[in-house]
Amino acid sequence: MPLGTRDDPLAWIDTEEAILENDPHTTCRLDATGILRWAFRDRGAYVGSGLALQIDCADLTRQVSPDLFVALEPPTGGFPPFPAVLRSWKVWEYGVPAVVIEITSKSTVSSDLGSKFAEYQDLGVQEYFLFDPCFASRRDRSLPGPLLGYVREAEGEPLTPLAVANGYESPVLGLRLQVDGPLLAFVDLSTGQRILPDPVVRRRNLELETENSRLATENSRLAAENSELRRQLAELAATVVTLQRRVEELERRG
Repeated sequence: MPLGTRDDPLAWIDTEEAILENDPHTTCRLDATGILRWAFRDRGAYVGSGLALQIDCADLTRQVSPDLFVALEPPTGGFPPFPAVLRSWKVWEYGVPAVVIEITSKSTVSSDLGSKFAEYQDLGVQEYFLFDPCFASRRDRSLPGPLLGYVREAEGEPLTPLAVANGYESPVLGLRLQVDGPLLAFVDLSTGQRILPDPVVRRRNLELETENSRLATENSRLAAENSELRRQLAELAATVVTLQRRVEELERRG
């Protein structure tokens, strides 16, 4: 399919679709994005998250919105400066991403394996992964496992499925993708070390976890106080009823 030319005057128009996410989906996507951006911070790559790929400048309605992608080969002039405020990723300007990752769910798996797969196939994406963060708790499972992968063995060849159990070594990324419960873990093949997000992000996440823990403790304390107040109010109400009955009894006698 034609990718169009960068001279189209309408190329800047953004028609990105809204993506509905649930909490595990959002958590996994943001966590993986932070890890990959940290891993490729000095490698001249671009890690996009929730960014629409506009495929044909002659037809701006033809687009697909992957959860996460990595572009490794900068076009002439390089990638946009990161973090750049991009409204969309224009394939005819920035090139085709090398790797795409979809955080899939019961409601999106059909498109992830259908229309999106077809677009990635046509574009020439080298590796394509689907990860279901809720796989372990699903009764009706659409994937054979929580992590499913496809690879293009050579240029012009189709994407073919990989045998992915708990991990897959990606020569394109130089990483091993692993399942870590509801999250994706990434291990550097050259060092064997698991990659963590940017230390600043980790510190902020730790601070948020600490604050969340404090709030949870405070909520528990308030709930206990609320329960105690309700008990006391119930006792007070019972006492009032008893006193009213005694007053009524005294009035009858008097």
